[in-house]
This record gives sequence, C-alpha cells and structure tokens, in this order.
Amino acid sequence: MKVIKDSVHISGMTCIMCQNTIESALNSTNGIINAKVDYKKEKAQVEYDCDIVSITDIINVIKEKGYEACNEKEYCRSSDDYIRKISIVVIIIMLYILISETGIINMLVPGRLAVVGIISIVFAAIAGIILAGKISVPVKAATRAAKDIAQGNYNNRINTDICTMELSELGNAVNHMAESLDNQEMLRRRLTSDVAHELRTPVANVSSNIEAIIEGALEPTNERLSSCYNELERITGIITELEKLRQIEGENMILHIGHVDIYELAKEVKLIFENEMSKKNIRCDIIGEHIDVCIDKDKMSHVLNNLISNAVKYTDNYGNIQITFIQENENVVITVKDNGCGIDDNDIQYIFERFYRTDKSRNRSTGGAGIGLTITRAIVQLHGGTIHVESKKGVGSLFKVTIPANKQI
Repeated sequence: MKVIKDSVHISGMTCIMCQNTIESALNSTNGIINAKVDYKKEKAQVEYDCDIVSITDIINVIKEKGYEACNEKEYCRSSDDYIRKISIVVIIIMLYILISETGIINMLVPGRLAVVGIISIVFAAIAGIILAGKISVPVKAATRAAKDIAQGNYNNRINTDICTMELSELGNAVNHMAESLDNQEMLRRRLTSDVAHELRTPVANVSSNIEAIIEGALEPTNERLSSCYNELERITGIITELEKLRQIEGENMILHIGHVDIYELAKEVKLIFENEMSKKNIRCDIIGEHIDVCIDKDKMSHVLNNLISNAVKYTDNYGNIQITFIQENENVVITVKDNGCGIDDNDIQYIFERFYRTDKSRNRSTGGAGIGLTITRAIVQLHGGTIHVESKKGVGSLFKVTIPANKQI
C-alpha cells in the first residue's frame, strides 16, 4: 500500500449539504482511506492508496456529483500563469512610460526607437483591451445572472467556456447556485403541496366528526372520539417528523459522537418491534460481530428504527428479516434485508424524497408520511456515510448503510 495525501480544489459548493455529499461519495470510494471536505475553503483533503485509486479518479468522483474540481497544484499554477500574463503587460506599459518620461528614446536613436516605442505601446494597449474584454465580458455575465437570481429568475446560466480557470469556476459557481436555488424552490412548492395533502384528510375527518357531534347528528361515542384522537395524533406525528428533518438538515446540527457497539444497538432497536413481529410470525436475525463504532447513538438508533420498521411493515406473515454488520477497511457496512413486497423499479430513485411513498393509496395501515427515509439519509450523511437500496418487486428489499467506523469525536 502506497498512501498519498493530496488536496483538491472544488468549486460550486454552497452549503454544508454539498460538503457532506462530496465527503460521503469520496469516503465510499474504494482506495480512499479518509477524505475531509470544507465548503468554505473550497477544498478537500484526501488520503488515498495510489495503487488502487488516482487523483484523476478522485476528481471524477467529485465531478459526477455535479461539482468542478482540480488538483490544488494545478489550480495554483493556473492562477500564477494568469497573474504572470497580466504582469508582463503591465511591465511593458510601465517600461515604455519610464523610457518616454526620462527621454532615453530621444537620447538613443531618436527616429527609429521612437517608432518602436509607439508601436510597442500600441500593441500593449491592444493587448490590454483584449485582456480587459475577456475578463469583463464573463464578469458582466455573472453580474447579470446574479441580479436575475436575486429577482427569483433561476433559469439564467453562464457560459463556462472562458479563457481562465478562475472565471470558468466563477461561472460554474453561479450556475450551480442558480440550479441549487431552483431545486430548493421546486422542493419548497412541492413540500407545501405535500404537507397540505397530508394534513387535509385528517383535519377534514376531525372537523366533520366534531361538527356532526356539536349539531347532534352523531353521538360522541368512544369509537368516534378515538377516531378523532388518532387523526390528531397523525397530524402531530407529521409535524414532529418535519421538525426533526429541519433540525437534521440544518447547518448547526451537532452530532454527539461516542463509542457504540453497533451489534448491541441493533438488539435494542429490534426489541421495539418484537410484539409486531410476533403477531406476523416474522423471523428477524442479527448477523455479525460486536463492532465498536464512533457514532451518535440516538440518531443512529433512529436510522435502524426506520429501516427495521419499514421491513416489518412491508413483510408478509411468516416472512424473514436479516440485519447484518461487517467491517470493510475503515468503514462499517450495515444491511437490513427482507423478503417482503419489494419496491417497483420506477419508485426506487424517489424513495428518499420527502413525502414520497410507494403506497400510492396512502393507506393508513402502513402508516407514515413518507419522511422517514428522508430523515434516515440525512442522518447517515451527517455521519459521513452513504445509504443505498436494492429491491425487486415481489422478492424483497435490501438497504445498505456505509459509515466511517472511527468518525472523529
């Protein structure tokens, strides 16, 4: 093993989620031992085995996530070359001014050198105008795009095929910001619509029942009051989950990292579902060793709770659930596998989105508002990990969580 530490310059990051996305992708790449990303410094510090992965591979991993990246040395070299070109033009102009003002031109060969001097300054002026034009055009385009974005128009994009890497990165950063804001606006509108959809039915049920009871059309029986109470509990649950998601996705979310035996944690979470699994005669096995990991125990309990809960909900009577733990290099891999109803191919890419549920009928028997897996993914990413799903309709599903075993405390 030949370990190398290198720095990568990244452009286009706008928030902590961008940082977590890149860091998670890097740390899950074979051959990368450790990667730390800082979106404020636009830099990633990567420690990797060069026999397995190259700096080009690392840069490609970042680009696949939609960001621009280059070796820090190349970035510095580009900046130096650009400064050097400007410096040469400035030196030529300053040299001519010095020679002209001191009268050296006339003291030497008055006619010929004066002509050479005039030609030199003309060329220097032309070069300066061209250089200024190449700089000002993309800067003006970036300014116009920024004004459009400030006014809520996120469709404007800048041509990134520009003469210098710095200006190209400026264009990429503005484009990425516009795309990010556009996506956030789309999510905001969808979130508003989904929240309204989720709350409308229980609110309508409670309202109609209470109105009928007040008017004397219905008797306030225990069954009817219990139904109203359950609907109010559902509303409370949706609000609680939304608040939890807001906290987890916030930049100031703090992980209380400590040493945890992941095997024992899974046993604790499994006990919560013992009664439900017993009713459906579901067998649940935990396979693996006692692995000590550095995680936030409460939040990782929430991850296991969501994954096991989904497995129990969507597994038929006499089904099987298998929870496994293995250590791969510096990571711990957790899988939750069931032989339940499975997920349709068209649904897999959306299951981590807010309010998305494979149960299109929104059947109350399966419960939930479609936020659980969104929260699960956010927690895993906060730990610098990744989550993936493999599923086949009618066969079952497998959720795979990969997290660093020794996240810094």
